[in-house]
Amino acid sequence: MVALHPGGGGLAKRWSEDKYIALCKRLTEDGNVKLLVFGSRSEEQLVCSITRALENRAASVCGESIERVAALLKKSSLLVGNDSAVAHIASALDIPVVAIWGYTISTA
Repeated sequence: MVALHPGGGGLAKRWSEDKYIALCKRLTEDGNVKLLVFGSRSEEQLVCSITRALENRAASVCGESIERVAALLKKSSLLVGNDSAVAHIASALDIPVVAIWGYTISTA
């Protein structure tokens, strides 16, 4: 099981939806890989767009409690996501994390 969190942070810090879809398609070339795509309720449209593009090879997990998110992450062997609370939870659970960090420009 591979977990993904394409949301989190502002849009400027996010890896694009297209890149997540491309990554997921590569991962699912191995028929044994199952995907969970996490998101908050406000990220549901993004998560559903990704899971639809994968033709039901990924399950959507949106708006769940932190306890449920942690329980599902424990079943995962890897999390790929943007800098977010989900990435930090996975790290705290000793789940390997590939965190995608976007840059921002400070105006201060």
